[in-house]
Formats: sequence, C-alpha cells, structure tokens
Amino acid sequence: MVWQVGNRIVDGEEAERRRVFEGGEAIAKGKVKAEVLYGESDGVWLHLQREKRRSVEVRVATLYSEKKSLGKNRYRLADKCSIVALGISGEAWQEHVLKAAHHYYDLEQTRMLISGGDGNQWVRRTFQRFELQQEFVLDRFHLSRAARRAIGDKVVAHEMVKKLRQQGFAAVRQELRQRIEQASGKEKEKLKQFYHYIDYQQDGLLDLSHRGYSSELGNLGAIEGNVDKLVIHRMKGRGCCWKLHGARAMLALCQNKEALKHMAFQYLPLQTPEHPKRKKRVSLDRSEFLHGRMPIFAGPDQDKPWVKEMYRYVHGH
Repeated sequence: MVWQVGNRIVDGEEAERRRVFEGGEAIAKGKVKAEVLYGESDGVWLHLQREKRRSVEVRVATLYSEKKSLGKNRYRLADKCSIVALGISGEAWQEHVLKAAHHYYDLEQTRMLISGGDGNQWVRRTFQRFELQQEFVLDRFHLSRAARRAIGDKVVAHEMVKKLRQQGFAAVRQELRQRIEQASGKEKEKLKQFYHYIDYQQDGLLDLSHRGYSSELGNLGAIEGNVDKLVIHRMKGRGCCWKLHGARAMLALCQNKEALKHMAFQYLPLQTPEHPKRKKRVSLDRSEFLHGRMPIFAGPDQDKPWVKEMYRYVHGH
C-alpha cells in the first residue's frame, strides 16, 4: 500500500512538472501573499539495499514568510511549504521547487527572496528559476561548525564567525593565513579547508543588516530541523536501508501525511461513548415448552444403538 499510494503521488507531481515546463501548461497561482519569502535547502543521503548503488541523495527545500516566536529559542515557520525529491537532476529540482512555490504562494506579490543553505553548488541554485531579487545567506550552523572544526578554541572560533558576519572575509583573511603558516599536519589541512570554504562563500557571509537591508528582515536557519522531521527521523538510523521505489514512496507519504490524514484516516471519538441502558430481564414461564420432532428419530438411522440411546435421553423413556 505504501508503494502504491506514495509512488502514485510522485508520478502525478512529475507528470505535472512535465506538463508545465515541457508542454507550456499554465501554473495555477497560489493564495498566500508574502512580500518577502525565505527559502532554504539541504540534502541527506539514504542507504539502499538490493540496488546497483549503495546510497541516494534526498533533496529538501523549505519556503516560508516569517518566523513566529513560540517561546524562548522556539519558533514556528509561518506559511510553510516543504518540497522533497529523490535523486533528480539540478534543473528538474529547480522546476520542482518553482512549481510548488507557484501553487502555494502568489509570487506576483513577492518582491524579494532570501535563500540560504550550506553553500553547496546545487543548494545555491535551488531557487535560481525564481524571477525575484535574491540574497544568499550562508547557513550559520554550517559556518559555525566549520569554524569550530578548524579552530580548536571555541571562543576564538566564535569571535571569527562574528567578524565574518559583520565585516566579511577581508576581516579574517590575514589572521587565517598566519594560523595556516604556523600550523602543521592535520591542523594545517583543516585551516586550509576552512579558508577555501569561506573564500568561496564570500557573498553569503554578511548578515542582511550589514548589507544595507532593514533589521526587520528575519534570520534563516530552519532547514536542519525540517530535514530531521521530513526525512531523518523516519528514514535514517536503526539500520534503515531502502529500495528506491520504497524510499520514493515513503518520502511522498512523509511530505503529504497531513493531507492524507484528512482524506484517508478516521479519527477515534474524543469522548467515551455512553453505554446503552440495560434492559430488564423478562421472567420466563418454565412450564411452557416448545414441542418438535427431530428428523434423526424417524430417519434410516433410527434403529442404531446411539440413536436409540439419544431418544431415551431426550424423551426420558
């Protein structure tokens, strides 16, 4: 059932993508209006079994209009739209994301898209097909993690990340070069990797407030949690290995589970049902009996010993 329902959903989405981008069919406009959209993307690898390859990448993208505070360090994404795809090419992935965005949002009302991710080439190109002004922001989790791995001292790494976010790559270039010259072995290799990483990601280092934008624009950083909820919690760990068709179907069910609940599942009642009142027992007059004949006593077996014994038991003689 998982294979049948999940793959039917994916086949329908792929057919619609081809009708729109290859056949020229118009995309239905969404109803959600947002002046600024935030988009993030990331990938996760799944283990395969009984397939020619051992693993496959799942691509995940999330679009939302803002973050609403629920408490201390707790937020909920408003007007969220999530997109999941398994093992598709870069161009098809971009079309898949654009189609989903058009279905959910009224993009004619959107003036800007703020995108983010770990800086991978396909991640930076996820929202390339959107005809909107865009700003890319390197995911702060990945930036901080890269700094901590390269620099053993957490305090120094934190200060360096702060400079990168406020002043850019030029503010730490000389310091990093000196550290690379003084280091050796594995430590030197880690510093070199970090140097090349932030050098390539220079355009995404500065915070939006240090690029001349209003401080009202929110921060990114929601993709890791959404990847966990959509993919990792259900499909990784505990020795999970998948067939391609099974993984493809399960991803579709995970992405559309709320809609499937409303369409296919029946909720149990919230209140305990009332037990029917017990009827009073009707007293029976034991003196009344029903009389009838048993065919066995008049049939061809009536002379057999066990039939005669039963006759004596029933009639008492």
